[in-house]
Amino acid sequence: MQTNKIHELAEDIVNIVTHDYARYNEISNKRVHRDYLNNITNGMDYNKFYKITDRYLKIFKDGHLRIKDNTGEILKNNFKVRRFNNKLYVTESNQNSPVQIGESITAIDEKTIDYIAQENQDILDESPERQDFSFILDHGREITLSNGKKINLIKDKTYLSHKSKYEFHKINQETMYLKFNDFNNAAEINNKIDIYREELDNSKNLLIDLRENKGGNDNSYFGLLDYVFKDKKYYSELKKEKDFIYYNVTKRNLDLRKKMLFSFLKPNDMKDTMLDKVIKKETAFFENNLGKGLVPYNDSEDIDFFINGKNKPQRIIVLTDYFCASSGENFIELVQKSSKVTVIGRNTMGVTDYSNCCEENKGDFSIIYPISKRSYVDYGLGILGKGIKADIYIPWTPEFIKEDQDLALALKIFKKSSI
Repeated sequence: MQTNKIHELAEDIVNIVTHDYARYNEISNKRVHRDYLNNITNGMDYNKFYKITDRYLKIFKDGHLRIKDNTGEILKNNFKVRRFNNKLYVTESNQNSPVQIGESITAIDEKTIDYIAQENQDILDESPERQDFSFILDHGREITLSNGKKINLIKDKTYLSHKSKYEFHKINQETMYLKFNDFNNAAEINNKIDIYREELDNSKNLLIDLRENKGGNDNSYFGLLDYVFKDKKYYSELKKEKDFIYYNVTKRNLDLRKKMLFSFLKPNDMKDTMLDKVIKKETAFFENNLGKGLVPYNDSEDIDFFINGKNKPQRIIVLTDYFCASSGENFIELVQKSSKVTVIGRNTMGVTDYSNCCEENKGDFSIIYPISKRSYVDYGLGILGKGIKADIYIPWTPEFIKEDQDLALALKIFKKSSI
């Protein structure tokens, strides 16, 4: 990164947020941008620039708006935590982590968890249960455990990186269990469905675990919808009334969107295919409305198919929590329309109000941001900061580290319905 042009890069990031980002016209606090730029100076090192920019983008509390390191040099904390009361409990760690799963943290850099939450309320959720302390741990130096022991934090380049995991197995004779930690790979998911089709067709109960689902592509879960719904219907019938999207039609967004869309096509795909038609329609829309800001776009005709509903499984439970985001949330929203389905756990992350992300590559880093807004936000029905509500709420407690209470309740409900 050219250190003599760091301030210029920061100014362009502010321009993305205030001009190209789908929420550009909802951001009224100009001081946030001014404070960010005042903290950026030419000549500062990349790590400091990354940290300041990361924090600036987190102020908007939109999981789809973020900075991504392309160098592999940014160090991260190497364990995960969840907050309960005034402690952080370790829920995941690796062999290099200085703490073990189940241990609890009472302070970071000699500041209590409650004090840190107050100090960082501009980037943390109001609800303690939904607070993500990863940024604070990434930049902290020392933690204090509940037993009073102080430990220096270890930062890794290869921290707890995400790997797609799709798990299918029978819990018991009547119940099939599916786990998706993302919806990134439609081909692999559909292949799994084909392999386990007989078990799915003959299972009385289906348990779908979307906890910590990081999203991906909606078409990855389309193959499951025949099992989710009992009645036959078209996919388009499931959309909310007056549910459409606005695209923020700027020159930057046109260029980035075209680049991304055309990357989906193989050389022999540039024919009269459905994908080709969708790309041409969207590109023409952007070119015809360039510079108009948020413009309504009807995407209901782009993707439609027939859902061949099935009687079995008869009962479906979907597990969800705060770390279920993006396409995972779209799935939750969709399946709650089925009489078969009960969603249990905690509210999802709440990032689908603004989606269709673009990536602006700046060399050492990229800025990822959404360019579309869903129409229901204007009716006060947005889920940003709230998430999609579970049908049965189960608060997270440290007992989850020893026993999966979501799973236990799901199996109890299945057993009761069998009596």
